[in-house]
Amino acid sequence: MKKHTCAFRVLYADVDRMGVMHHSQYIKYFEYARTEMLRDCGITYKSLEEKGIIMPVTRLGIKYVKPAFYDDLLTVQTLVREMKGPRVCFEYRIYNDTGQLLTIAETILVFIDAKTQRPCPPPGYLLQVLQD
Repeated sequence: MKKHTCAFRVLYADVDRMGVMHHSQYIKYFEYARTEMLRDCGITYKSLEEKGIIMPVTRLGIKYVKPAFYDDLLTVQTLVREMKGPRVCFEYRIYNDTGQLLTIAETILVFIDAKTQRPCPPPGYLLQVLQD
């Protein structure tokens, strides 16, 4: 299955008084990593929506192993772990610049037909690029 890596720096707005990245902020970086993975495959959420497909998150699980701090340079490794029917499972691992594992997470998204609001199969072109 498809793997992707991207980096980001922890913003001051994302940390608490102790300089630790707040647990709620990780979610936007998972979204960022997933979006960039699709973009690198030549697909954007916008293009999917224009074709009548939406992809809501139906499940999110996070294991915080070690904290991230303000101004840390972090790397997110994203992996398409499983595609089954209308569901796709993404796994994320966040590492700091010394290679320490900080966070493990997964999201499950479902392909939905925007008109019917019912699950639908993923487009063939998307299956192809994510399974490479």
